Amino acid sequence: MHIPEQLSRWGPLNGISEYGGERLVGILQKLKTNTLNGCSEQTIMKKFGQLQRLHKVDPQLHLAPSKKYIFSCSKRKILDDVSYIQLLKHLKATQPQLRDYRKLPHPQGSAVLRCFATEHTYLSWRFGMKLSRRSPNNIIYVRKGESDIQFAKIIHILELGDHDIHNGPILMVHLMESVKNREVGFEGVDSFLAQWKLKHLQLKYTVGFISVSAILGLGAYLNVPAWTLGYKDASILAFPIDKMVGLERFD
Repeated sequence: MHIPEQLSRWGPLNGISEYGGERLVGILQKLKTNTLNGCSEQTIMKKFGQLQRLHKVDPQLHLAPSKKYIFSCSKRKILDDVSYIQLLKHLKATQPQLRDYRKLPHPQGSAVLRCFATEHTYLSWRFGMKLSRRSPNNIIYVRKGESDIQFAKIIHILELGDHDIHNGPILMVHLMESVKNREVGFEGVDSFLAQWKLKHLQLKYTVGFISVSAILGLGAYLNVPAWTLGYKDASILAFPIDKMVGLERFD
């Protein structure tokens, strides 16, 4: 292989690639597709054209802070594949037209969920409350079924550009489940806690996504050690904060 000679064919494009291996990949891709008859959808130039078109219309390039929410300490975040797939699944429940950015080519005008998001440390929410990744404002609760609630711990506060216009920012959370399998003699604990609207939660999480518009409120919580209330592992006692009570204390 005459690598220097073939690299020279890139001309001015040779100076914009990030590293030499990137140019070599282009050469190998060309060798791979030279023997193909007809049109290939996955040549280097076709993929480059698709990505450039997405880059041009990417609202993140000129994303202004939301006027509805007040954010702090923003930074750009690239979602890993697992998080991206979960987020896409969450958004497609209400926006089925969204497409995976990796599945090229995209039809003209299609809605594509990109792998970039703007991450915030906290945002000012309604009733003067703040949502944060840090204690004590990192526990929220949402509706679960018709009469129950579910608590969740905030991992990331994400703003996704044009796909969150109607729903507001998206929270990446650890969904927390109630404690089960208590020791013998503690069977009546749950009914007692329910009288005080307390939830005894496990520290075993399931990663999920929640729209800010779905949040009912913040949760006051206390970390408790193992063997509390007949549960063998460390856990959390959580209480839903009413919007008119305790705002200053937990702000």
